[in-house]
Amino acid sequence: MNRKNTKAFTLAEVLITLGIIGVVAAMTIPVLVQKHQEQENIVKLKKFYSTFSQAIEHAKVDYGEMSEWSDNEDKIAASVDWVHILKQYLNITKECTTTGDFSCFADNHATLSGAEDNWKRVGNWANVCGISNFVMSDGTAVRLAVYSPTCTYQNSEGHTTVCGLVSVDLNGYKKPNVQGKDSFGFLLLKDKLIPFGTPAHRGSIEKAQETLQSIMDKTGSGDNGAGWIITNGNMDYLHCDDLSWTGKTKCKK
Repeated sequence: MNRKNTKAFTLAEVLITLGIIGVVAAMTIPVLVQKHQEQENIVKLKKFYSTFSQAIEHAKVDYGEMSEWSDNEDKIAASVDWVHILKQYLNITKECTTTGDFSCFADNHATLSGAEDNWKRVGNWANVCGISNFVMSDGTAVRLAVYSPTCTYQNSEGHTTVCGLVSVDLNGYKKPNVQGKDSFGFLLLKDKLIPFGTPAHRGSIEKAQETLQSIMDKTGSGDNGAGWIITNGNMDYLHCDDLSWTGKTKCKK
């Protein structure tokens, strides 16, 4: 057999090709991993919102309005009573309802800008509310903060039946522990749970847009991303700065 005309790649050509493949992989794999993680978090947050909202509705049938769930005026005691009721309708694997036990929820979250998130620190929360934490079967860590056992607290957005707040970390102690990435907030009213950042939470479209802009600019609380995710099904506020509650809902149309 005549092998004189047989063509083959030289070692240099092979190395160049492998180098190009390596560069492309280094550029694309992190993006794909990030998109996959974001999609997982979107699904998980929506699931939590649905599951927790349903638990509230079931508990209301059996125990009445949330304002009737505890006879304790003490906020901490009331938060424990509420968890004991809600756990009948939620798959809770660990409770931290003992005073001083905050092992269910990481206390070292950060903002989107990288600064320490003081808002979630136990010391700050404990000054104004009763806190009970628990972990669900899928690893979601939940912090239930009771502002008013009778659900009569009035906040700056004009809500007059505020019971408290619910903060979630979708993967518990695992990183990144960052607002707007794996950590989100909800307003707990007498009759329902409202995701942070929505017009219903902020009181108007205009205020919701201001809040959204602050998330995109990384100057505001990423916890408010909960409403955008549940409403629009994406975390694109992490990738562009021109989203709108009345217009553009994705970075790329």
